[in-house]
Amino acid sequence: MRRLLLTAGLILLLLPASQAQNAWINEFHYDNAGADANEFVEIVLENAGSFDLSDFTLVLYNGANGEAYGTHSLDTFTEGVTDGNYTLYYKYIASIQNGTPDGLALCYQGNVIQFLSYEGAFTATDGCAAGTTSTDIGVAEDGTGSSSESLQLIGSGSEYDEFSGWVIATASPGDPNTGQTLISRPVVNETKGLSYETIQEAIDNADPGDEITLAPGVYTESITIDRPISLIGMLEDWLAKRARSRPAPRRTQSVGCSLPVVIDASGNAIGINITASNVYLADFCITGATNANLYTNSVISNLTLSNIESVNAGPYGHGLDLHNDAVVTTLNIYTSYFAGNFIGIRIRGSLDGGEINGSFFEQNRHSGLYTTHGSDATGSTYVRYLNIFNTGFYDNPCKAVYAEKLSRTHFLNVEVQHSGTAADADCAYPEAIDINLKYGSYERLRFERVTVTGSIGEGLHIKGRADYGNASVDDVVIQDSYFAGNSIGVAIGGNVGQSWGLSIVSSAIVNNGNEPDRYLYKDNTPTSYATRGGVLIYGVPDNAWIDVGYNCIVNNGTVEYNGTYGFGLANVSDATVEAVNVWWGQPTGPVFFTGTFTEGNYVFGNVQTSPFATEPHADIEGCGGPTGTCTLATLGTLQKLNSSTGRAQILGPDGILVVQNSPLQPNVNLQLVGVTDGDGNSVFTETSPGVWEYTGGGQPPTEAWAYYQRIDTNDPTNQFFLQVSTVCPSESDGTLEAHLDPHFSFQDALPTTFAVHGAAPNPFHTRATLAVELPQTARVTARVFDLLGREVARITDRELPAGTHRLVWEPNGLSGGTYLLRLEIREADGNYHRHTQLLTFVR
Repeated sequence: MRRLLLTAGLILLLLPASQAQNAWINEFHYDNAGADANEFVEIVLENAGSFDLSDFTLVLYNGANGEAYGTHSLDTFTEGVTDGNYTLYYKYIASIQNGTPDGLALCYQGNVIQFLSYEGAFTATDGCAAGTTSTDIGVAEDGTGSSSESLQLIGSGSEYDEFSGWVIATASPGDPNTGQTLISRPVVNETKGLSYETIQEAIDNADPGDEITLAPGVYTESITIDRPISLIGMLEDWLAKRARSRPAPRRTQSVGCSLPVVIDASGNAIGINITASNVYLADFCITGATNANLYTNSVISNLTLSNIESVNAGPYGHGLDLHNDAVVTTLNIYTSYFAGNFIGIRIRGSLDGGEINGSFFEQNRHSGLYTTHGSDATGSTYVRYLNIFNTGFYDNPCKAVYAEKLSRTHFLNVEVQHSGTAADADCAYPEAIDINLKYGSYERLRFERVTVTGSIGEGLHIKGRADYGNASVDDVVIQDSYFAGNSIGVAIGGNVGQSWGLSIVSSAIVNNGNEPDRYLYKDNTPTSYATRGGVLIYGVPDNAWIDVGYNCIVNNGTVEYNGTYGFGLANVSDATVEAVNVWWGQPTGPVFFTGTFTEGNYVFGNVQTSPFATEPHADIEGCGGPTGTCTLATLGTLQKLNSSTGRAQILGPDGILVVQNSPLQPNVNLQLVGVTDGDGNSVFTETSPGVWEYTGGGQPPTEAWAYYQRIDTNDPTNQFFLQVSTVCPSESDGTLEAHLDPHFSFQDALPTTFAVHGAAPNPFHTRATLAVELPQTARVTARVFDLLGREVARITDRELPAGTHRLVWEPNGLSGGTYLLRLEIREADGNYHRHTQLLTFVR
């Protein structure tokens, strides 16, 4: 019987501790000279938003008999200020007893949190503090003081016991006391309403399903998540503040954290080790771990990353590593950023289902996404049912994507730029997307609306490796995609398409293989010179079905190098390749290789090409016109002629037909007063105000000058917007229209350094303007994404000359909200800059 009573007693004693709400009595007044007045009690509650205030009660105790004489629920108090994580509540209560002794108890759900007394100590006999002996605060009001004074807790702390003690001072109900500093702990368990100094301490004290938030700042620690929780950076207030006044981060060459919450794992092998299922991570940056910023080697499910930056792990570290024994069921990654790592995401274990959406992989020293068997030659690990949507891979020098295992995966709206650009000791074969399948049978790969440009290797390379476990891949579709500026646009090899086939359809494979001097990393031989071009089929067995019908294969390998040209489509396999209804760049159809190199974009091998298209496919983006792909007009030199006039050079390789003021944006303090050809001849006539058409006869010029007059010579503000129409027929009226919108400034000197001035105003109602200063000619791309990672606007994507330019975004037809502006600039000398900024559009 005594054992049972002892157990019950332990339960009663432990119950208040398990309800560890951080609240205390902070100030009160009960006695003054004359009739007592302004009597009140003040209570501090940490993380008040996590609680129902009616669960807290203040109980007044009579020290003479230990009995309660008044009870007040916290929801009847007046809310005062909130200082960090702490909210102060106060209530005026008449007839608080004058002591010798008396007391106050603070209780939560009927359990005592704190029992203080004044003018002595005593034991409560009833109420929530029954059986508890009070703590005398050691200071009392003796009835001679002012009614404007009170007893106050002073010092610094995060909990009651950390403060230095009580004093009498001028009352401040609802405000922190004079001489008191409330120290907010940065890590908050929002579910429990508890705060901690470190992330790991919060995790160790969390229950499954709890939500933990991180205040802005840098957390220097390595953590393990061993239970299902949400770990979220405090981003909402930061977004609002940043939209009003905070400058956007600028990324020039190097990358780093731009979010206000940073977990710095420098000096640790692993930043965040995830061993539990149902983990949600959001709105913070993790950086600096030696092996992996994010890591799991466990069997888990439902891991979600949302708006996570994982950057600068190294020197051979990974942004996220699913290690050898990991088996992850459902990995979802949304609007996240993997940059500056050796590999952005490496999967050596298994992944069964997931999505990467609206994310970016940038400047990872080897690859963006990397799936490998490692040392496992059994094919026991797998990656399947993975969707990669609305995602960009930029400047990953070895590969954007490398996959030794990948099945039932869909790439949709994926952009790859300048990846697969460098061969070194860690990368013998740079390629943009390398699907290098080993040890198993794989199927159902989809590449839809994929854009790949700028690789010195293959843009997309798919192969089933017979030499690694006789691997094979079947049912592959590449559609509505664009491959340009690579050594080879698409390469297909090995055990591919033997049952359900492989097809390339409705895609543009153009302008590949035209920079042969960049491809010499392979070897310096004639064979290597000629192994460049559009589509390469090699080593495929004769029972495979390969369909390359209804595409645009144009202008590949047309640059001569050491007596060689590149191919449009080369089949060096045993299979028959069907390539009907292809536009080859001329209405006469393809050119076949006859044993002597005479021109590029030729067809080689067993390829069925009849019937062929006799005109470009209008529904294939990037297909181009009868003479190849169209070239957008660009601006060249901007010249100041005198204090009030200047001219802008227009370069239009396809022939300039019309130069006019942009109908989308009016000029600022400038008037278009004339247009000539590149030699200054007046071959353009103003047919209507601000519209100058070519009337010189013969072929339109490829160079023109637009002359501007400053309207108010005392106004330094100058800006012009042009629309140029060229001969190349990509519009329904037979012209190609390009809107040119740089800022034209009457200045004596060009910018000497690169600079970006953030878009303003922000927030904005109608338009936001971004200023860019270029010391030299550069390719400028400015795009806008919604918070789901979908591209909603492309402001500009062209080469701009040295000078200061203003880019304007008018979000016509879009709903109000927050959008991400992404600016990418590649200067002629190879320098690369990136600028991102959150914009708030208010309708």
